[in-house]
Amino acid sequence: DLGFVDYTGNCEMEIHPVETEALPLPEGYTEEKLERFNWKVRYQHALKITPEQVVQFSPVTEKDFRIGFFLRLIIPKLEKAQGINRMAFIVYEKDTGKIAGRITVGLRNRPGGVVNGFLRLTPGHHELGKYLVNKMLSLSTTHNPDRRISLDLPIWQEDAVSVAERAGFT
Repeated sequence: DLGFVDYTGNCEMEIHPVETEALPLPEGYTEEKLERFNWKVRYQHALKITPEQVVQFSPVTEKDFRIGFFLRLIIPKLEKAQGINRMAFIVYEKDTGKIAGRITVGLRNRPGGVVNGFLRLTPGHHELGKYLVNKMLSLSTTHNPDRRISLDLPIWQEDAVSVAERAGFT
């Protein structure tokens, strides 16, 4: 009644995975490791997939993705101290070279903790979403069996939320 607009939110999902076999990459895609500080790729993908109602209130800006020199030195040391091994992958459409989706998984290399997952999916790539969620689960159960996975998704990533739910995330 006062003019406020509900434009976005996050859903926090978790799963305690069971052994999962990796799925093959679907036809029509290529996959690469995504370098930790390749902010331009992440930025370009965010520009492409973030809906206008979100951009209106929270614009996608370079400064949100660019990581300064000092942090590029510190982040690997902090992750090592915390026992985190971060792996990131990006998938492109073969024909167009456009980004179709990406994941980051923070695997643990010491006892305790949770595996943190990150997934962004370009709309219209639902089948790829299944592959990326499965890859996250497979990496986690291979490197960190018995660890739950936490996945934080914006609610506007409807395809990604749907794929995660079908994989057993709650």
